[in-house]
Amino acid sequence: MHYYYIKKHQNGAANLQSCEGGLTMCLNSKGKIMKNKTQRPNTRAGIYIPSDSDKKQREEFRANLLALSNQDLVKSYNREVNIFGVHAQMVHLHAMHNVFLERFGESPIVVEKEVIYCLGPKIYYSKELDAIFPIIEN
Repeated sequence: MHYYYIKKHQNGAANLQSCEGGLTMCLNSKGKIMKNKTQRPNTRAGIYIPSDSDKKQREEFRANLLALSNQDLVKSYNREVNIFGVHAQMVHLHAMHNVFLERFGESPIVVEKEVIYCLGPKIYYSKELDAIFPIIEN
């Protein structure tokens, strides 16, 4: 199996590079995230436990996200700058996490103990590979 990552340079350019060894935020060519996903630097985590009272809002967010193309879903995720703990944001992140799982089998959103949500690295969508890759900032 071969692994790749996106390397972003200071001039704004980015390129797909092959992984060798122990990079922790690498995805394989099928978009599967390797071990040790990490939280995006300088961001907070939030707690969300789905409840019956959230069902309508979860369904609305899910429907809106499902209507997005893969590229627009990635753009929507990359626009998230931090987790503020607002209930609606947590419901939205929960829905987004599930849509990523449905489409790619993995999500850039880090979920710990099924209730703690963190933003993972920003990602790039490769239309050619139909896969998502983390952007590793220099």
